[in-house]
Amino acid sequence: MATTTAARSSLVDFVAPGDTDSAARRHLIAAIVFLLVAGFFTSLLFVKLAYPSFLGGQAFTTYGRLRPIAISTTVLGFLTLMHLAAIYYLVPRLTGARLWNERLANLGLWLAVGVNIAAVLALAAGYSNGREWLEIPWWLDIGVIAMLAVPTVVATRTLRDRTEEGLFVSLWYFFGGLVWVVALFVVGSIPNLYGAASQIQSSFFVSGIIELWLVGVGVGTAYYLVPKITGNPLYNRQLALVGFWTLAFAGAWVGQRRFVYGPGPDWLETTASVFSLALVVAALAVVTNLIGTIRGKWSMMRDSAALRFTMVGAAAYLVVAVLRALQGFRSVAAIIGLTSFDDGTLMLTLFGLAGLWASAFAYHSLPRLIGREVYSLRLAAVHLQATLVGAGLLAALLWMAGLISGYSWAAGALTGTYVPAGDGFANTLDQVRITYGLSALAALVLFAGQLAFAYNAYRTFTSGTPTAHETLVSTNPAEVVDE
Repeated sequence: MATTTAARSSLVDFVAPGDTDSAARRHLIAAIVFLLVAGFFTSLLFVKLAYPSFLGGQAFTTYGRLRPIAISTTVLGFLTLMHLAAIYYLVPRLTGARLWNERLANLGLWLAVGVNIAAVLALAAGYSNGREWLEIPWWLDIGVIAMLAVPTVVATRTLRDRTEEGLFVSLWYFFGGLVWVVALFVVGSIPNLYGAASQIQSSFFVSGIIELWLVGVGVGTAYYLVPKITGNPLYNRQLALVGFWTLAFAGAWVGQRRFVYGPGPDWLETTASVFSLALVVAALAVVTNLIGTIRGKWSMMRDSAALRFTMVGAAAYLVVAVLRALQGFRSVAAIIGLTSFDDGTLMLTLFGLAGLWASAFAYHSLPRLIGREVYSLRLAAVHLQATLVGAGLLAALLWMAGLISGYSWAAGALTGTYVPAGDGFANTLDQVRITYGLSALAALVLFAGQLAFAYNAYRTFTSGTPTAHETLVSTNPAEVVDE
């Protein structure tokens, strides 16, 4: 059961003592801090891409070091910590049981923060394995597995104590995501793979993390938020499970579609392309279910930031799924393969899909965790608009740069005017210089939205209007939130 107490009065109250929901609160605020770090490094990354001489002379500001830092702080810092906050907040409410071992969950946060800081320092110092999203040293991989094992154990033990007979759909996505992410880091950490084998391992890992963890847990959160906010039951449970199992079977196998005509075997590229089409089915199932659930309550989006962010994130999910499927076609990959086109889709996924769902959870849960209303709905609207403009424009510019590069390579090869390699590669760089310059501006707009979000959250728990503070004090299943 959720009851209410007086509002928390200060930032000190927000981060202190290990009471009920303390793990969710602390993970949420840590996630927002890492969002600012991720936004800063992402902005710097694209400024560096447009102007390579900017901050020249320092090894740790080179593009090759900034990119893994930006990805690491976004994925392991912001999104992972926000997902864990959602799991720690929602699992007790969906099971009717208190979170098992809140102290262990809080200790896991300190481990996660330490691992993320160590990862940034190691990557800045040049300690990299050279594999996409697996750049951090092997000894930090062990720390990552440990930091993800803690919430897996805590959530599983909480589920064992549940008073609900069945499993809500959100729980399928939460527990599936936890199991998958631990397994993916174990598989991704297998040593002594080189050449094409290492590239296949990396692509399997990246696609699995995106689809099964970043997107999967986001879907589970959306399936909680829309019924909870609107008061409508989930539109179709069977449709939700179709999306879950489609994601489960296809999610990790689509990575090789980015390397069509690359070093991998043809059969693996074909498999990835086919499974990419299956993920469109999963996205359609999710979007259809959310639209069906919100039916008759669209007007609530005016007053609910969480609902707006959820539904806009759902639209981004469908766009991303369709684009990824198109990238798997050989005729399309012949032009955009191995270009910045995939980076555009990645930015839309991290900030326009997973990031929006993570923010939706924050806007919904923060008032209930601290007993203060969201400080400014106007700032929330600025956050959404800046994210849409920044992430959307950034993605579009990178897609454009990918198309320009691909057609330039093809034109050079077909006409024989130049070879797009060695000195001739500069010809393709000249073509995309303007788009890269504009992408730096788009990244700064995106960062401005993130700053608005962080400021809004800060003012919420320091000076937001006092309201009811929700606390889970009972395991009565009749009083547990129903989807």
